[in-house]
Amino acid sequence: MQDETAKPVVVRSQLGADLRRLGLRAGDTVLLHVSVKAIGWMVGGPQVVLKAIFDVLTAEGTLMMLASWEGNPYELDEWSDEEQQRWLDECPPF
Repeated sequence: MQDETAKPVVVRSQLGADLRRLGLRAGDTVLLHVSVKAIGWMVGGPQVVLKAIFDVLTAEGTLMMLASWEGNPYELDEWSDEEQQRWLDECPPF
């Protein structure tokens, strides 16, 4: 297990500068799938990642994100046939 104290301290302005250095620009469309803990210790908490991205994208940009949860119905192979059918009857895939 990694030593938490070894992770860098990240602030919103630095994260925004790093995103710009990577090529993210105002008005871009970006898909976000991130392990927040892999970035480092964020001053202000995990929401700082979103705030920094919004700072860079501005109101003209678009942020897309993965929506997932424990018991994700799109991983139906872990469910019994009966559970799968009940889910699909009520909530078909989009």
